[in-house]
Parts: sequence; structure tokens; C-alpha cells
Amino acid sequence: TQTPLYPFGYGLSYTTFDYKNAKLSKDKIASNESVTLSFDIANTGKMDGDEVAQIYIKNPNDPAGPLKAMKAFKRVNVKAGSAQPVSFQSFNDNTQTMEVRPGKYQILYGGSSDDKTLKKIDLVIE
Repeated sequence: TQTPLYPFGYGLSYTTFDYKNAKLSKDKIASNESVTLSFDIANTGKMDGDEVAQIYIKNPNDPAGPLKAMKAFKRVNVKAGSAQPVSFQSFNDNTQTMEVRPGKYQILYGGSSDDKTLKKIDLVIE
């Protein structure tokens, strides 16, 4: 219930990053379909750097569920003053690796698990 001193993904860097142009391949899917999230990571600083992009899923209508669940992460090298496209694909129900429940979800993405820094995009699973 307390705020962590250092959230997952916290780290020092000699540069700064900005996440932009996020889009889902579909904003509404069936439970047996997959979806791809893509976005650009822009290095807004003066030095080259690595960013670890993180993806979380949150079901705001499931009070018994987790606050958010990490689903993927990827280390990306971004040259100073440029942007790097990144994409992630969800688990497919056909792989039987997770149970997909219908509902409205929030896909959270960013360089840290801190809710203040994560950006959001909505996904509906029918």
C-alpha cells in the first residue's frame, strides 16, 4: 500500500526518453485473437542511450485482480536526437498460456512501473 522508493525500471541515465505515437493493431478483439501495440521511443537528450520499454495490462473492472500485470519488456538502443519504433504482440489464446477474460482493459507502457510515468491505451476484449 506504500509507494516504492525505487519502482521497477528505475535507473539513472545520461539521457531522457519520450514515448509517442502509440497505437494498437485493433482496439477491440475476440478472446482468441492477438493484438500488437506499437510506439516510438524518442531520445530527447544529447547522448545515446538504452531504454527498457515495459508493457503492463490492467483490468479496472476486476477489484480482486492485480493492480497491473507485467506482460513484456524490451531493451532498445536509441541514438541521441532520434526515435526507435517498438512493437509488442500479446499472447494468443491458442497458445493456452493465459486465460483471457472479456472486458475493457488498459494497456500501460513506459520505462518504469511507476503509475505516474506510464502512458495508457484502451483495449476491449469481447
